[in-house]
Amino acid sequence: MTSKRKQSIPNEADLQLRQIMMNESETICAWSALLPPRQPSRRLSGPKDCAVAVVGAGLVGLAAARRLAELCPGDHIVVLDAGSVGEGAAGRNSGYTIDAPLPHAMTAKTTLGDAAATQLTLARGAHAWLERIVREKGIKCGWRRTGRFYAAATGNGLRALDALIRQLESYGELTTRVSQGELQEQLGTAYYLSAVFNPSCTLVQPMALIRGLADTLPDGVELFENSRVVDWTSRNGRHELRTAEGIVTARRVIWATHTDIGDFSRLGGRYMTLFTYAGVTPELSDEELGSGALDEWGVLPALRAGSTVRRIPGGRILIRSLSSYGRVLSGLEIRQGLQPLLAARFPQAGGRPLQYVWGGSVSITRHADPYLGEIRPGAYAFTGCNGSGIIKGSAYGRLLAELASDHRSEELEIALREPMAGWIPPEPLRRIAVSYTLSRSARVAGCEV
Repeated sequence: MTSKRKQSIPNEADLQLRQIMMNESETICAWSALLPPRQPSRRLSGPKDCAVAVVGAGLVGLAAARRLAELCPGDHIVVLDAGSVGEGAAGRNSGYTIDAPLPHAMTAKTTLGDAAATQLTLARGAHAWLERIVREKGIKCGWRRTGRFYAAATGNGLRALDALIRQLESYGELTTRVSQGELQEQLGTAYYLSAVFNPSCTLVQPMALIRGLADTLPDGVELFENSRVVDWTSRNGRHELRTAEGIVTARRVIWATHTDIGDFSRLGGRYMTLFTYAGVTPELSDEELGSGALDEWGVLPALRAGSTVRRIPGGRILIRSLSSYGRVLSGLEIRQGLQPLLAARFPQAGGRPLQYVWGGSVSITRHADPYLGEIRPGAYAFTGCNGSGIIKGSAYGRLLAELASDHRSEELEIALREPMAGWIPPEPLRRIAVSYTLSRSARVAGCEV
């Protein structure tokens, strides 16, 4: 006797699961996928003469171009981007705009010394500047003052929270200790043992922010997308930047491509490129979200190697973790790494596969010190975002513009007194050091990851 298996009609969730698993090796940035398509600006074609050429239309480059237009309103400024605005690191971060960074977030210093005070000053200035632009230009990027939770899931994490409170309070910042029960009530997860809440954080949709900044550039600034610079020559006080279809001639150049400036200068010895990864769930039900009271929130790890978790509008969870050096992980590898981390925090939603996964590049420097300076006569560069993209990129983009236009602000003066990023050993020592550091940090972080 034989029996026939009863066929079931797949529901919408099943179909979605099958679709995702069929494309499990693909990477798609959720921030881009959740926005309408954007028509890029034209690409450079033929010769173009200008006062200043800015290479890179990310947060650093757009901030530099806008600040130049403020300082030198009569100058013609050209911005060149290798791809489409937002498709690089600027549109791939987690959307935290923090105006009171911890020392370890923007510099290696762990106490409130001169370097940490400098970063705090720069961050607050950049946040206020960005907020004014967003408000005045009506940039719809979900700009929302939510604050941030620094959360701990281990004993090491709890000890880090104690130090974190001391650091924040030394800035004059407000801090509130949040218990496990309160966290579960607010966030919908019982994963964390405790947290510290600080209000100095604005959450944004980073792709919408960078697109809005590009689409509202001041008069006198021309943006060319899909115009990768392939050659750079300097002679007689002029710079020539050659793309596949055109040439820009400029008196001054600002290099705002902080992860590949090493292709055109010796700065490659002062930074290395690390890849970090994120994933976003489909829209989840209230039950899957743990019935948390807050409809949008952001959690940063108490230990730096831990996972960043954020609830974004639409009932989705973003989780950012994992890192690699020397190669980019596939979509399947990212899913395999991130899915268990999601399930641990939201077991009700652990069976729902991440809808989008992607990676982004970060420039890492020795001791997390930045590099800001003149790399050739009339050519200026920044590198060393060290994972603090929105605020640090905006802050140092403004400073690059001031440096290039001989405008000496108080912020620039204190930034130039900072220690600059030192040389990093070449390969294979570099790879050995990175592998050791990443594995050690993961061991120390434990369940914070």
